[in-house]
Amino acid sequence: MSCRETASATRWSPRPPSPSRSNIDRARPPALLPALLIGLALAAAAGNLVAGCGQDPTCGPEDAPADGLRATAAAQTVRYGGVTSSPNNDCPPAEGGPTSLTVEATQVDPAVDGRQSVVLCLPRPAEIGPDPIELADTRLVELVDVSARLDDECSLRIDYDQPATGTLTFLGYCDDGGHPAGYAITVAGSVGGRRICDDGTGPTEEAVTVTLDGTFAVEALQF
Repeated sequence: MSCRETASATRWSPRPPSPSRSNIDRARPPALLPALLIGLALAAAAGNLVAGCGQDPTCGPEDAPADGLRATAAAQTVRYGGVTSSPNNDCPPAEGGPTSLTVEATQVDPAVDGRQSVVLCLPRPAEIGPDPIELADTRLVELVDVSARLDDECSLRIDYDQPATGTLTFLGYCDDGGHPAGYAITVAGSVGGRRICDDGTGPTEEAVTVTLDGTFAVEALQF
C-alpha cells in the first residue's frame, strides 16, 4: 500500500460514536442526591452522639428543685439542698451485692455555720423502682440522720429510738441511681426528734416530731 493509500485508510477508519447529551444526563446522578446523602449522614451521626451521651428522656430530675426538701419541727421549717448521691457503700447488705448509695442533703435555709443534714442510705439500689417505698423498709432505705439549726438558735437531731414512717418515691431513677443525669425523690413522712436549746443555764431537751416533705433533685456523683 502506498503512503497516500495508508493516509487515506487512516483518515477514513470508523470511530466509535460519541455519547449523546441525553445519555450523559441519564448517567449523571441527580444534583440533589449528594446533598440528600450528606443530610442523612449528619442525622445519623447526631443520633449516635445523643445515644452515646446516654440522654434518655425518662432519666433525671426534670424540674425538681435543688432545695425542695423540708424538715419541720416545733413550728419551724428548715430547707435542705445540694443533694448528692454517691456509691460510698456505707450500708452494704449482709448478703453482699451492688454498692450501696448514700444520699445527703445539707441545710441551706436558714443558713448555718457547720454541717446540718439529712442522710439516707440505699442498701440495694438495684431493687428501687417507681413505686413508693416505706421509710420503715430498711431493706431498701435507711434514714441515717436528720439534723438542723433552728431559727431560735436551738438545734434539732433525730431520735434513733423512734421509727420513721411515710414514703419515698424515686423519679427519673436509672442505672441503679448512677445515671449521669441524676434523679429526684419525693418524701412524705416523719420521724421522732429531739429539740435541744441552751438559754445560758444549761441545755434542755424536748421530744418533737420531725416532718419531712418535698420533691428535690439529686446529683449522682461518679467515683
